[in-house]
Amino acid sequence: MSGFDISKEKEAGKLEDDGTFVHINDLNDTPMYYEDADGKEQEVGITVAGAHSTRYRNAEGKQRRRRLKPKDLTGARLHEDSLEKVIHCTLSWQGIEDKGEEVRCDAHNVRMIYTHCPWVLDQVVEAMNDHTRFFEKESSS
Repeated sequence: MSGFDISKEKEAGKLEDDGTFVHINDLNDTPMYYEDADGKEQEVGITVAGAHSTRYRNAEGKQRRRRLKPKDLTGARLHEDSLEKVIHCTLSWQGIEDKGEEVRCDAHNVRMIYTHCPWVLDQVVEAMNDHTRFFEKESSS
């Protein structure tokens, strides 16, 4: 039996930098799929870095430095800051389309999806904070 190994635990955040794939469900909580160029069914999903990742901590640090004045701490500002962290941690996606055209994964489009489809944002935030998801890849290899 081994105890808490600091060197091993320090590596945990690095696994969250690689991201985890979130299979997206629709409003009825039904998993979504699309057909790729070969006609093969694929999961609609978003790859996101975790809340212990370097990307997340960098975004959080930037926001902390900006929050120097208490008057800036409004509910809207706090919500916007939370959204910014998730946008910053969104690494890629697949199967996201608009009127049949593939949508590029960039900050503008990520914001649009999360703003117009808050149930998608909820699924991504839940995955970001489920730290066990980031270790599943390691344990299955």
